[in-house]
Amino acid sequence: EGGKACTVVPLVEGGANVMLGNIAGEIPLYISALKGHKATVEVLLSQCQTEGLAWQAAESYGDGWSPLMAAVVAHRPDIATC
Repeated sequence: EGGKACTVVPLVEGGANVMLGNIAGEIPLYISALKGHKATVEVLLSQCQTEGLAWQAAESYGDGWSPLMAAVVAHRPDIATC
């Protein structure tokens, strides 16, 4: 939850599952979008696109909100435009 893109890059490159959520169903992309960690969001979005992961589907999340919805509600317009 620290938003450290420099830490996320080697994890992703090492094969970390970017769609693995916590107990509440929140994946790293969701948490990063909610907290406004733009560089981390960009790394995670890139990985989702590379792997063809459907990160946009709200039903994939515990609370039914997509990372985009979380960014908008948290007033993070810079994240919503990534």
